[in-house]
Amino acid sequence: IEAGSSFGWHILTGDSGIVIGLDRYGESGTGADVFSEFGFTVPNIVNCVEKLCISMGKVFNKENGYVD
Repeated sequence: IEAGSSFGWHILTGDSGIVIGLDRYGESGTGADVFSEFGFTVPNIVNCVEKLCISMGKVFNKENGYVD
């Protein structure tokens, strides 16, 4: 998760990883509005992690946040 350019992060995450980043500039608004517009919200990040876990054959436990 990078509130800036995602450039370079794919090297660390690999082809099956996910990167949440911001690759365009010039947006204006409140911080909360801009972050929400670009997916920097808890629900979106949790959703991305759940999808990644499922794609890896893992089960994400919402109760305690652990991957089984």
